[in-house]
Amino acid sequence: MKAVIWLSWSWRRRLVTAALLGAAALLFTRVVPVFAPLAELLSGRTVVIDPGHGGPDPGCTRGELAEKDLTLDIAQRLAERFRRAAMHAVLTRTGDEDLGDPASSTLLQRKRDDLRRRAEVATRHRADLLLSIHANSFPSPLWSGAQVFYHPDSQAGQQLAQTLQDVLVAELGPNPRREKAGDFYLLARVKVPAAMVEVGFLSNPREAQLLSEPGYRDRVADAIFRGAVKFLADRVRGAEGRTPARETGTDGSRQEERRRRWQAVADRGPDEVVLYFAGPTNGEDWLTPELRLVRGFSALPRAERIAVAVRELARGPGPGSALLGLLPPGTRVTRVSLEPGLVTVDLSPDFGRRPPGGYTETLTVYSIVNTIHELAPECGVRLTVGGKALDLSHLESPAAFIPRPELTLPGRNGPGASAGAGRRRMQQWLETWFSNCSTPSSSSVPSPSAGDGRWSRSSGGRWWTGAGG
Repeated sequence: MKAVIWLSWSWRRRLVTAALLGAAALLFTRVVPVFAPLAELLSGRTVVIDPGHGGPDPGCTRGELAEKDLTLDIAQRLAERFRRAAMHAVLTRTGDEDLGDPASSTLLQRKRDDLRRRAEVATRHRADLLLSIHANSFPSPLWSGAQVFYHPDSQAGQQLAQTLQDVLVAELGPNPRREKAGDFYLLARVKVPAAMVEVGFLSNPREAQLLSEPGYRDRVADAIFRGAVKFLADRVRGAEGRTPARETGTDGSRQEERRRRWQAVADRGPDEVVLYFAGPTNGEDWLTPELRLVRGFSALPRAERIAVAVRELARGPGPGSALLGLLPPGTRVTRVSLEPGLVTVDLSPDFGRRPPGGYTETLTVYSIVNTIHELAPECGVRLTVGGKALDLSHLESPAAFIPRPELTLPGRNGPGASAGAGRRRMQQWLETWFSNCSTPSSSSVPSPSAGDGRWSRSSGGRWWTGAGG
């Protein structure tokens, strides 16, 4: 016996409407992803933490406070936080030692061995991230603030640095500094996202006092940890992409002052030389041009003009200037040589007494390089000290340095305003030049006679030697 169910028209209409709504829901429903907790996202990932310096290399110091001790302490606190998050934390050093070979023939070679082996730790452990911890120093006690650096060829490194910088500023207090690109040896030797975190300036009395306190070092470790975790979580969730440009605007009066300064450089007279010094305030951490009148400058041979420019740079900013000198007092030019596409400048050993610190070292070197570039724009610059290779703590040591306009005061237009592809082409050209050509043999520098120097010739080029002081 079959049961027959009669539906009224109103009920049939309701069922049809419900069916249509259900079909529409299936067609147009958007899938909303449900993210796993951070612990699940990041568990098992590896972070290599590099406490800068160590052993015979103390880094920068202030009284009994040494960079190598601060970086190790902060690195250990940071490692503990990653391990609590079920992540692997590997330290490149766990005590007061470096990774260099004690049998190295020179301190520079030992430093290079040390940095190379630190990079190998990240490669060996297949790290997801490298964080190199440092403290900064500067000739002026005014500069302060944590700052993060990345290698200019690493977009992931730039994203990491920007994330870390944002969290450091938020957690440690107001700070006008922004993340910056840097040609640092360690960052160039790793393939993973990497950043160098300068946790503050030991040359600043207040910041040195803060860094001496365990509670503040805990805050620093917390901030680095949170920034690194945010970066990793964003990568795992697929949120990485093009790094947004930073706001670079400033007030009108400052823009006008910059415009006037660069206009003066463009309109300089034949006996005016462009010298690059550090900016006057904590928020202006770039190289700023200053014009100096040197009588008879334009009549000098080119190599001697370069020697005079570096000598004036070593003398520091002019009277009444707010700018800050970078070269150690007593730095002298002992020889300048000119070859096609290359300027070689030999400095006195006094240059070795420059303050340590990654960005300070960068500014010091490029204050010379950018000053020389104003006189020899088609040339790379090779720097030596006492006839030997320049001993650099953090920077890469290329065959020759290429000027970095991005380190200079913003607002320049025209020639020399940006690095771009031209800088890379010049670097490649110089590397080819060095691989295919032999460098002229070095002759001993004679005792200076009266005057600033004298000319000599060799088979490879033209040389200027002299006191340069």
